[in-house]
Amino acid sequence: MIDFIFQQIFNKQFRRYLAYYLFYGLIFFLFNMGTVSVVSSFHFMLGHNLGTIEDWIFRHSWEITIIAKFLAFFTTVRIINYLFHAGNPLIDYFRHFKEKPSPMVWVLISSFFIVNLAPVHIHISPTINENTNHQIVSFWGTFFFYFIDFLLISYLRFLYPMDRKGIDKLKIYRELVFDFTFPILFFFFTIISTDYDPRISELMLLNMFLIYLIDSWISHGWINVALFIFFFIAPMGSLMGLDIFWGKEYSPFYLTQGQPILSTTVLTIISALYLYQKRSKVI
Repeated sequence: MIDFIFQQIFNKQFRRYLAYYLFYGLIFFLFNMGTVSVVSSFHFMLGHNLGTIEDWIFRHSWEITIIAKFLAFFTTVRIINYLFHAGNPLIDYFRHFKEKPSPMVWVLISSFFIVNLAPVHIHISPTINENTNHQIVSFWGTFFFYFIDFLLISYLRFLYPMDRKGIDKLKIYRELVFDFTFPILFFFFTIISTDYDPRISELMLLNMFLIYLIDSWISHGWINVALFIFFFIAPMGSLMGLDIFWGKEYSPFYLTQGQPILSTTVLTIISALYLYQKRSKVI
């Protein structure tokens, strides 16, 4: 019985997702570390000291990371497309998911904003008008930081859909395992590949869990997830001092109580239980 359950949850398609994502994570690590090494070598050739090099890498953390993610993503997609023997399935993916955004995603966005901002005091940074370029970079960097990883898995699920046959409860357990596995792997590759702000680590993991929660329990596809990142995660990072690399260094505002881990965790649990119950009734 245990062997049957294991085979149903960790089936062929799940193992395929896992293999491609691990490959993507490795390529991201190599591209990111390679870029940092090349930049450091170039600065050393110019006679710059270690402090100058570290400062340059810190200020360009987003550019280095997102370029590495894009390169890793397109490298992985090229291999997937080659093995899939199709013309350009990535375009087919975006054409396939053209449904209207779910009202539930707007409820989640509003709820998370209210819960995260209501209990804290928001302060204006003294350099609010001096870091506009950094804020724009932070916003789009945050958006693509999460979206690229999600897009790869969503694309794989489009090409290699899970078997819809089987026991109803096992389908739910499979989704739960899925929703925990890939955020943890995302977090692992972020830890080993980037010089992230450790104060944001829990929030980063929660954000990615929420992204997969939306995809699994509201609707598959990229639209709802893109909206959630664009209207909640990215603004909180770039405008509220919760940037993954810079913290509140370049944000126009910052929160007195630091990153709202407790409120986000509580609302995430409530959202997960509600969506789980709703999905269980549908199944």
